[in-house]
Amino acid sequence: MGHKIHILSSKQIEMRTVLVIGSTGQLGFQIVEKLLASGLYKVRALRRLDSDVTALEKMEGLELATGDLADPLSLQSALRGVDVVISTANPAIPRSSSDSFENLVTGHGHLIRLAEEAGVQRFIFTSVVSLGPQEDKVPLIHSKRRIEEMITGSGLDYTILRAAAFMDIHFAFMGSDLPLRGTVVSSIRRPWKFMNSFFEGVRRQIPDKGIIGITGKGMRPASYICIDDVAEFHIRSIQHPAVSFHTLDIGGPEALTELDIKTIFEEVYQKPLRIKSTPPFVLKSIAIVMKLFNPNAANILMMQYTAS
Repeated sequence: MGHKIHILSSKQIEMRTVLVIGSTGQLGFQIVEKLLASGLYKVRALRRLDSDVTALEKMEGLELATGDLADPLSLQSALRGVDVVISTANPAIPRSSSDSFENLVTGHGHLIRLAEEAGVQRFIFTSVVSLGPQEDKVPLIHSKRRIEEMITGSGLDYTILRAAAFMDIHFAFMGSDLPLRGTVVSSIRRPWKFMNSFFEGVRRQIPDKGIIGITGKGMRPASYICIDDVAEFHIRSIQHPAVSFHTLDIGGPEALTELDIKTIFEEVYQKPLRIKSTPPFVLKSIAIVMKLFNPNAANILMMQYTAS
């Protein structure tokens, strides 16, 4: 970003209250962890009534607020006394039938309006890096762009972080559960049959079968970023004046192709790997069919197709 980030001590600033939307997801959970560990903030996490908050309940000093993006009254209550909002919520890996992309947009419309009314000082939103001219065909990205427009058109002081693909998730889907080791909350392990069934079929194919899955020729580079670093970007954005009213692309230190990732896995497992390639047109064709009865699954397939 070209600016040195200076984090103030708790003695230099009055502790601010941060509300995290999406705290039961992998990214949101790690943001909550880091905020509490810093000792600089009072942290409030929004949870839905049916959410699994087992891991969050173990966090000392965390305030849990029950609410839903679809319920403006609950948001109004959760926003009371809040200085900073961080929203990582998205329905890409759904928990219920109400987790739709249209509801994501509508819910954020409520959140943005109520955050303005509550006098929130900074609104930090997790978005997705551009995937080119075809990105509008991906429901998640289309929804994120609509929310971005609402944020930039509001009176809120905002920071929008457009993250590259999460290596923790993408690398795991190539055939190994190694990237998930040590995670307390994992997006891939959320209770969604489509995701769980697919991952169960591939999670051991690198160590057990010596096979790695790639899309197409695996030659398109991407700046994969680990979720822990994405969380750190969010937290540092709270106090960094240079990112006020800015939309930033964030990614890893270097662009890697899936063939580069194959080389990394070969070094880790100390054996050569055979490639199992899925042609991009197959992903697109399946996505078109899946859209009729499983739009969330179609979104993931279209995202993979667009990125290939």
